[in-house]
Amino acid sequence: MKTYLSILTLLFSIVSCHGQSNNIFKLDTIPFDLTKVEIYRDSIFFDCDNDSKKDLFLRFKYKYKQNPPIGESGQIIALYINSANTYYTYKTNNKFILSLMYSKIKQIDKKSFVIINEGSGQDWNRYYCYFIYDDILKDWFLYKNEVYRAYYEKGKDNESLNLISKQDYQGNQRSKFSEVSFVKLFQKFLEEIPDPPYYEKIKVDRATIFSEPEVKSAMYLIKGDEVKIVKEKGEYLKIYFFGKKRIEGWIKKSDIE
Repeated sequence: MKTYLSILTLLFSIVSCHGQSNNIFKLDTIPFDLTKVEIYRDSIFFDCDNDSKKDLFLRFKYKYKQNPPIGESGQIIALYINSANTYYTYKTNNKFILSLMYSKIKQIDKKSFVIINEGSGQDWNRYYCYFIYDDILKDWFLYKNEVYRAYYEKGKDNESLNLISKQDYQGNQRSKFSEVSFVKLFQKFLEEIPDPPYYEKIKVDRATIFSEPEVKSAMYLIKGDEVKIVKEKGEYLKIYFFGKKRIEGWIKKSDIE
């Protein structure tokens, strides 16, 4: 493996998702263990360091049955700078920015680009991270992020977006491209996403309903009642019960089958 990775020039033929089909290009190195990760088929070309030459973004993913280290997303963006014609020099990477439903990387101008992640499951948010190249520091920095809520207008088939959050960063607040984490950046939104609902039956004779975890109410359910579970929090489950009237609250996990 060491011998393989010590080869200075690696030759690839990759079909680009930006219309540059059958590109042959040379990379000076791949800084990852190729027994664990592999290159995705898509490659993205555009100028991101303001030198009028198209640079290269490659996306890697961990191979089947290869678990990424704790904290990594399982997908990696590696950025290569166009040194001459089809020869690219490795510059940096990010192992944390792509979510499960990575959408796209788009060029804004010759110094900036945006990475768009889509929510998955019941997450209808769209997450935008904007990066810009610093000519003095010779690196890329996060300068803005936005969160949009996706929805469908009545009578329309196309998805619409509504801006629900925007954060601009001053120079001393900016994070390097290599350090930006999707989870850390959007933690508050991820915590608000409901878990996929499912139904269970009460197994105890009397299950207290809590208005909030550890805050008892006067209501209770009885053995055999079926509840819709929409969220978990520690030892508690958020539930809906549909009887003579709808009841919303929390019960202990130990109270269901």
